[in-house]
Amino acid sequence: MRFITGYLFALLLVPFSVLSQNNIKPMMCEGPLPNDLKQTITDIVLNNKNDKYKKNSLLGVYDIFSSGNVVYGNQSWGLINTLGKRIIQRNNLDSSVRFYILRSQFFNAFATSEGYIFATTALLANIKTEDELAFILCHELSHFILKHNLKQQEHSKEKLSELRKNKNASRSSVNA
Repeated sequence: MRFITGYLFALLLVPFSVLSQNNIKPMMCEGPLPNDLKQTITDIVLNNKNDKYKKNSLLGVYDIFSSGNVVYGNQSWGLINTLGKRIIQRNNLDSSVRFYILRSQFFNAFATSEGYIFATTALLANIKTEDELAFILCHELSHFILKHNLKQQEHSKEKLSELRKNKNASRSSVNA
């Protein structure tokens, strides 16, 4: 009986000692709040009255920034930001692009039409080399440079307009 009790006690202690050795800490923000995160909804709406797509895009980015899941200022952010800026500089690209980390369990990265590039914590946890990260950042930069978000939005507008025309045409033929 003593043997079993001692054995069970030892089994219970092992996980706690292993966990305490890992020193796993949550990814936290460090340093001053970036200006991107200080923008208000009023600023976005008033500064983009005439461009509905840009206004909506920036409101989407605002939702991401206000979620509390954007990470900045720490060592991981420093790596992604430095690498991204190096890629931009060496290729003479738009220097207004900004890089952030997004806390998420999804393995993903994405670019917005406004030049924000986000990489998720799940993606960063699974990258093995700086070259892999550079490849992903280049891929996302290509979406921004080639304006894929804007083109997709225009394509969607065209398709929606086409559907409306077809719907109206079919209504006219039914009523005739």
